[in-house]
Amino acid sequence: MTDVVDGHWPYGHLFLNRQPLTYLAYLPAGLGASIELQRVVAAFAAAASVPAFFVLAKRWLPERQVSFAVPGYCVLLANPYMFIVTNVEAFLLLPLIAAAVAPSAVVAGILIGAALMLKLTVLPIVPAILFMRRTDLRVTVIAAIGTCALLSLPFVAVWGDFWTANVTFSFDYARQSASDRLANAPFYWPVLLGALF
Repeated sequence: MTDVVDGHWPYGHLFLNRQPLTYLAYLPAGLGASIELQRVVAAFAAAASVPAFFVLAKRWLPERQVSFAVPGYCVLLANPYMFIVTNVEAFLLLPLIAAAVAPSAVVAGILIGAALMLKLTVLPIVPAILFMRRTDLRVTVIAAIGTCALLSLPFVAVWGDFWTANVTFSFDYARQSASDRLANAPFYWPVLLGALF
């Protein structure tokens, strides 16, 4: 992140398989802020999703279940693991949940596009959001694609590297064999256990 703040192109100068808005999420760290401040920013970003989750729960759940779902969501957000490592997922919650409840199809599309430009792995979640919305799907999809295109535009100068980092690398990683994934699994067990407790 510091290299980006110093004027170097992401993707062109340094290889990172991160989407463009990730750099904005981690801007405080790039400007020299402490890791503690970055953790606070991540915590506030995740906490900002609670009102949107409340609206989503009221729309999809019986009233009695809402009174359990929202506090349950807050308990899950209180997991310190998400903020200690300041995962990009902390920044994804608000746009994804808000996209499901946004009153406008255009706003929903912009939020979906922003989420995709934070982390491409949210792509499998997009059909569920579109299913929840069910109206003006074409407008939502066009707005999402437009947002992705607009946020990609500044990287025309390093387009080949941008495409490799954001698309080619992701698909190559997804094609890993089951045996390769199992071989790497022991390294992820501590992470998984930390996330659960």
